[in-house]
Amino acid sequence: MLWRAMMIMVSFVVSGCVPEMTDMMMDGDPLHDGGPGPISDANLPECRDDGLRLNHLQMRGTVNSYHDFRDDERPEIAYRHLPLDEQAALQGIRQFDFDLAADRASFIDLSPQTTEHPGDDESHCGGFRGCLWQLRDWSVATPDHPLVIVLVGETHIIEGRLPALQVQLDDIEREIIAGVGRDRILTPADVRGDFPSLRAAVQCVGWPTVEATREKFLFVLNDRGVPRVQYLLEGGLDPAERLLFVIGDPDAADDPATADEVIFTFEPDERFGFETDQAAVPEMTALARSGYLVHAITDDPMTANEFLEAGAHMVGTRFPQRLWPVADQPITCNPLTGPADCDPADIEPERL
Repeated sequence: MLWRAMMIMVSFVVSGCVPEMTDMMMDGDPLHDGGPGPISDANLPECRDDGLRLNHLQMRGTVNSYHDFRDDERPEIAYRHLPLDEQAALQGIRQFDFDLAADRASFIDLSPQTTEHPGDDESHCGGFRGCLWQLRDWSVATPDHPLVIVLVGETHIIEGRLPALQVQLDDIEREIIAGVGRDRILTPADVRGDFPSLRAAVQCVGWPTVEATREKFLFVLNDRGVPRVQYLLEGGLDPAERLLFVIGDPDAADDPATADEVIFTFEPDERFGFETDQAAVPEMTALARSGYLVHAITDDPMTANEFLEAGAHMVGTRFPQRLWPVADQPITCNPLTGPADCDPADIEPERL
């Protein structure tokens, strides 16, 4: 295990945090035993604990949030969501999910649909920008709401031509700015601050506070393929200040090359898969304890409760009325990472 301990030390030096060498690092697996050790680099900004933070929360999510299609002969897509503003207002949804497919003629016009889900072009909001307008309108009408997280899946664009791919990545950012407004976006730079990496920031000072991120949106590029690599290397419209976070692969959570991956999803890999493997629960807990945000999906209420108890911050579903039949508190305290005095009423008053 010595080689693994050395790799972990390299990982945290790269990220800007240097943990103390402990018996756990020498004999165990820190990812599965609670995460990194204490930070001890005097050159880093001061670590502090000054309020309720984003990783102290849990929120409800939907899968393919724009979906408005039913076909009894294809049960995998036989579900319909409310319009996005109604999901937020009536069901307390605070995490949304879009799969984008570029227009085949221009590679620019983005729509909330995928080639694998042919019925997904039947949406409540037309194209991606129209969907974001619905969320923006709800946001404007709901002052002081906590942060909303939006996953943007982008696996169905052409990956073989990098210039065309970069155009599409740029256009995603343009659509986001046009949809919600630049001033409503929480960027990676906002979280990183003066730290050398996102991981160094969240492991030292933590995520931004709930109060500092009200009425804002956080966007995540939910893709582990070529688009993710291209976006990390070249960025979007302004590579120095990307608008999107990138999704992390749990299997590479201790890779020193992933110091800017702080949001992890446990979505299944199979086509039309809508159930996170329950065997991933220990890994969810380890990542949550390490300060990262964790996303899972399920349509089963008991499984959803298990994921939430394990520290997941977002649980997405095709059937929110099944998981949360009672319209109550939209955002709750994370039982694993939230402070003992966390009160859901301080996060968001009951409006439903």
